[in-house]
Amino acid sequence: MAFSLGVVDWWVCTLVLSSTLFFGLFLAIRRKASATSSRFFLADRRLSWPLVGASLFATNIGAEHLVGLSGDSYRYGLSAGTVELTTCWTLGFAAFFLFPFYIRNRVFTTPEFLETRFHPMLACFFRV
Repeated sequence: MAFSLGVVDWWVCTLVLSSTLFFGLFLAIRRKASATSSRFFLADRRLSWPLVGASLFATNIGAEHLVGLSGDSYRYGLSAGTVELTTCWTLGFAAFFLFPFYIRNRVFTTPEFLETRFHPMLACFFRV
C-alpha cells in the first residue's frame, strides 16, 4: 500500500518547520550575547529542575525506543528489559560520583571533560 502526502500535509509540514526556524532565529537575534558552551548546553542556567528532568525523560523515550524494546522483548524475552532496569544504578553512580566533578570543574561537554581530565590533544581527537 503506497503512502503519499497531500497538499494540506505539505502545507502543515512547511508551516511547522518555517515557524520553528523563524522563532529560533528571532530568539538568537534578540539575545546578542556571546555563545559559550555553558549558555548553549545549560540554557544560560535559567531552567528549573522539572524542565530539565522532562527534557531528559523526553530524550530517552521515543517511538523508536518503545518499538525497539518491544521487538527485543519479543525476540529475546524479558531479559531485554534489564538494560532499562540497570539505568537507575548507572545514573545513580553518575549523579553521586561523576556529576560533582563536572560541576566543580565547570565541564559541560565530553570534549571539555577529556581536555580537563587527560590532555587537550585527546579532545581534538574526539572532535574529529
